[in-house]
Order: sequence, then C-alpha cells, then structure tokens
Amino acid sequence: MIDLTLTVEALDGETWEAKASFNTLINFEKRFKTSVFKALQADGLHLEHLAWLAWESSRAAGRVVPTFEKFCETLGSVTGSDDTAPLPETA
Repeated sequence: MIDLTLTVEALDGETWEAKASFNTLINFEKRFKTSVFKALQADGLHLEHLAWLAWESSRAAGRVVPTFEKFCETLGSVTGSDDTAPLPETA
C-alpha cells in the first residue's frame, strides 16, 4: 500500500499533516476513475487531486473542514511524499 502523508498549509498560515487512509485512497479512485499510483506520477498529477486528498484525509481524520470548494479557496499549498516518489510542491 502507498503511505501518503500530506502537509497542508492554509492561506492564514495554519499548517497540519493529513495521512491518507486506505479508504481515502479507494474513494479517490472511485471519484476520479483513475489509479492513485498513476495520478501521483508527475505527468498525471492534477492540483485538484492533491487538494481532494488533503481535504478528504483531513476530514476522515476528524478535522472540521468546509465543503471541498470552500476548502480549496483557503489552501495555500499541499506538499507530501509517499513510499514510491516525492510529490512536487504546489506553491
């Protein structure tokens, strides 16, 4: 399994880590109709993918987050790494 922890920074400077669970990764594949492994490759990476993983991982961990669209309006950056390849920074 992929071990993916994202560092999320809001525009107000608040920072937290969001670890993607197995269930979150499956939900990603259902929503985006693509493999997580393919999506996280540099040539397949979309900002929406990173934002959704940060949002869903935060929400699943019990963090109070607004709707996905509102969450995106508050994002400053999302960075992360996994056990297969580093993710490029979004900021």
